[in-house]
Amino acid sequence: MTSPNEPGVGLRTSGLMRSTDVGLTKRIWDGPPPVWPDGVMFRVLAISAEVPAASGQTVSIRVEAGSPKGGFTAREFNVGGGLIAILKVGNYPHVRAVVTTVIPAGMVVRWAWSEDPGMQPTPLFARLSYLVANAITVLPQGTETIFAQNACVVTWQLAQYAATFPQALAAGMPLPALWGSFASNIAPNQFIFQMKGF
Repeated sequence: MTSPNEPGVGLRTSGLMRSTDVGLTKRIWDGPPPVWPDGVMFRVLAISAEVPAASGQTVSIRVEAGSPKGGFTAREFNVGGGLIAILKVGNYPHVRAVVTTVIPAGMVVRWAWSEDPGMQPTPLFARLSYLVANAITVLPQGTETIFAQNACVVTWQLAQYAATFPQALAAGMPLPALWGSFASNIAPNQFIFQMKGF
């Protein structure tokens, strides 16, 4: 289907994609959230990915929510295995959700809208392979906490104040995101970002 409400098929509120699907734009949703004919709105979009046992694979998703005229908030995150996304995006006039990476062999990406306003949004997670020491990197939108694979010094970049703020980060320990961009003295390194959900 090319639109959420294609004639003759009724209201589409869920779907799936497989690694074997060919020619997909990998679009989960692009438009206003669905509304039943009686006016009941869907409030929550849930996205998950089933993976082959013990594979550790994930897939990247980008979700934008806001106005179709340009004002929006966005998150890019991973789902797969135990990582799912519960997104309370039903109050936004326009929602766009897209799989941004290749779906690995054997993976099935599933999504569904829910009417349940009581479902709580989940934290979202993204990964960064940091390859060049002291390279300034912008945090993903909505980042609350960062984790590093190897101990390092994270230097927050306070450019508008012509200042920096260094903090030691122990391997695997959480560090609150204090500013919008940082550099690390250790490379290569792996970072995990925990982001606030919608």
